[in-house]
Amino acid sequence: MTRTMCDAANGEAVFPPCQIVAGYTNGKYPSAARLFARYPQALHLPITVTAASFAAAVNGVLALDVEGGDASPAQVGRWVADARGGGIPWPWAYFSTSNHDAVVTSCRMAGVALPFLWGAQWDGVPIVMPGYVAKQYQSFDTYDPSAVIDYIPGLDGGPAPVQPTGDHDVVIWQTTDVHNWLVSAVDVLEIDGTMTYNLAASGTPHTAGVDPLYLIAKQRSVAKALGQPDPYPPAHAAAAPPPAPVTAG
Repeated sequence: MTRTMCDAANGEAVFPPCQIVAGYTNGKYPSAARLFARYPQALHLPITVTAASFAAAVNGVLALDVEGGDASPAQVGRWVADARGGGIPWPWAYFSTSNHDAVVTSCRMAGVALPFLWGAQWDGVPIVMPGYVAKQYQSFDTYDPSAVIDYIPGLDGGPAPVQPTGDHDVVIWQTTDVHNWLVSAVDVLEIDGTMTYNLAASGTPHTAGVDPLYLIAKQRSVAKALGQPDPYPPAHAAAAPPPAPVTAG
């Protein structure tokens, strides 16, 4: 299940029915305050256009606008680290999906787990890509609509995050759909039941399948969510053999 989010640079923009409203807190077109006042019943996502700004978070949520004239992909990792260190546990990054690898690399270089990813891909299809929480799928003259997954910690409330502590640790939440998971980590992403992992060399998403890294990370994430001991302590995670596959019969 997905929801609709609308964002605009004009604080007087008129939106169709939507559950989430996003607006800019700074830059040439600061629209957030007026949009949030005009749509008080919606969930609110503030956006900063500069990697030097953290002041306008709402409930610990703030999005960084990564596009020409605003923040660059290379700035994402440090901004995420500074945001989390400054009391913003739920940072987002908005960017064209063509910059996916650059954003992932920036986070790896900074040694931080990925923020929530909001990708722009104007193909008119309101389906969120694997590994993302939102997709801006179209752009109109007065506003841009995005499809958003059904539950996102911070935006929808939720417990404080536990940051990854090992090479393949993950932070995991279960969404309102029992089959959907939302995972934020440097190495493993799992959104709406689609498992992906990022190769350290390229940051390119790949289907995990039965890859040992995925199997180890999945077991560790479930154990962590259930409060159970880590089945693969960080010092041994890379060398640990994958669990035996389950076969029918």
